[in-house]
Amino acid sequence: MKSFKSGMTYMWAMAMLVIAISTILAGCDGYALKQERRMKDFAPNQGDYNEIAQATFHLLDPDKKIHLWLVTSAIQPEAVLALKRMGNVATYISPPAGAHGTLAAGQFIVSTFTVGNGEALIEGQLGPVTNEITAAGLPDCGTMYSAPWFIQGGEWHSPSIKILTCAESRHWTPVDPPKSTSHDQNH
Repeated sequence: MKSFKSGMTYMWAMAMLVIAISTILAGCDGYALKQERRMKDFAPNQGDYNEIAQATFHLLDPDKKIHLWLVTSAIQPEAVLALKRMGNVATYISPPAGAHGTLAAGQFIVSTFTVGNGEALIEGQLGPVTNEITAAGLPDCGTMYSAPWFIQGGEWHSPSIKILTCAESRHWTPVDPPKSTSHDQNH
């Protein structure tokens, strides 16, 4: 019995040693150092724009159904170049107010694409946009996306993507239980 206890003690000690070494090595991956170096005198480069564009649209369009990126005049040239690496790009020209069929399926208007101070944001609208009145009494606006990014551990990360549509759905839950019918009372 004594050898069993000493064997268990040895195994426990070895397990603790492995855990301690693993913890130390995990802390030495340079996370804080990478973050500090990346953020010191941060200036976005073309690689940042390319990485953010590719990662964002991989999440938004995994089936690659977007075939045309429409950009507003506010989009920076580096952002336009990053989008061109992903497909066709054209300048967006606003249609007249109330016009129908203003954005076809497969087209994405990039309204915001900014990178600075270790943060980035891409926002836009995916067609189709018909502008026809929906059941919610609002004009159909397609699907709008907002994807914030930030540098963590020296690399770009996005905590979430906001998706918004102009459609409204309502789900009703009865407050009172349904009244029984005469048919229910007979059975």
